[in-house]
Amino acid sequence: MISASLQLIVCTALMGACAFNSFAAQPSTAAGSYKTYTSEQFHFSFEYPASWSLQERAATDGSRFLSLKLLSRDEDIDVLRDYSPGSFAVEVFANPRRLQVRDWLDEHGWPFGEADRSVTTTSVGGLPALEVATGKMFAPNRFVYVASGNVVVRLAPLAAQSQAILRSFRFEAER
Repeated sequence: MISASLQLIVCTALMGACAFNSFAAQPSTAAGSYKTYTSEQFHFSFEYPASWSLQERAATDGSRFLSLKLLSRDEDIDVLRDYSPGSFAVEVFANPRRLQVRDWLDEHGWPFGEADRSVTTTSVGGLPALEVATGKMFAPNRFVYVASGNVVVRLAPLAAQSQAILRSFRFEAER
């Protein structure tokens, strides 16, 4: 039978190897490894990993103005590009009455059923925001909503780098 101390040494070595492999797989966050996306029309900007691609689509319906999908290098291949939700997504919706996020969601519809969602107050780019999440479905299963001027911005953070992208968001006052 293996002694407890030998088991502890083996487990510690395995955890160290896993931690090393996990650390090695992380993308660099050195200065210059990010690009900046700026929307002059909707008055926001954010940084995203330089190795990612960005798909920008003008929306075709009357309530959605813009749809951005950021794809990691692994997702930006023919077989996945059109079907992947992306590593991070941004959608811009009309908010002509300049409603607060909760009121806008009440009017336009909340994601996920009421019993199946959690709502957390947060902030993005210095503005109040709501994070709406569920454990009842596959990704995207978490959205962050921010009201800025006459739009509501919905963010779908899916990748490990999402927190850095959220922290980089900046909203400008309308001119």
